[in-house]
Amino acid sequence: MGQDATTKVWVGSNDTGILERLPKEVLSELEENWDGLVADGVQLQTFRVHDEVEGLGVQLLDHDWNNGPKELNLGELAMKAAELQIKVAAIFKRWGIVDEPKVFLATDFS
Repeated sequence: MGQDATTKVWVGSNDTGILERLPKEVLSELEENWDGLVADGVQLQTFRVHDEVEGLGVQLLDHDWNNGPKELNLGELAMKAAELQIKVAAIFKRWGIVDEPKVFLATDFS
């Protein structure tokens, strides 16, 4: 295990096989741009732990442990998550993905 850890919260899917279900043009754009792709005004990206895909969605929070504690307004975070769930659901539907967007948290040690 490494000395650095990054915690991310995202709204989307945590299906590790979701990339295989994406339309080819969407997958191609994700593979070409590690920062993700913009759809309906939000940036979707893959989320990885130990270089393995953990899911696909919109980042809600990114915090590096080296930066110390981070103050959060959980009410605002919850409202933003709810807004993003609606947007991501519409994008997934258009792409033929039936997953219901949820909120996920993962910590990656590097």
